[in-house]
Amino acid sequence: MTRQGSASPFNKSKPVNLGAGMGSTFRDLVDLIRELTKYSRLIGGDTSKPDGQPKRSLDVSRAQKEFGFEAKMPFREGLKLTIEWYREHSAIHNEPADSENHC
Repeated sequence: MTRQGSASPFNKSKPVNLGAGMGSTFRDLVDLIRELTKYSRLIGGDTSKPDGQPKRSLDVSRAQKEFGFEAKMPFREGLKLTIEWYREHSAIHNEPADSENHC
């Protein structure tokens, strides 16, 4: 990876988070994906056994500091485009995006 406006590579060992810098619960993310994919089946989980953080938010300040990264697209729009890309490319490889054998 090279820095924005620079030909020098980024060669540091610490991880760098890329993202919109907004927080989200897993449930909110699932609901948004269901909405954008028009997936109508219920998705359940065992809420009596919470696991991990109730809400996740990436710290993207290192990306801004190290190579000037700033998300230019709202998260919802980026997710929508990602879903569209996946559907187009899974069809090319004869893997129906709406099949029962999805991840």
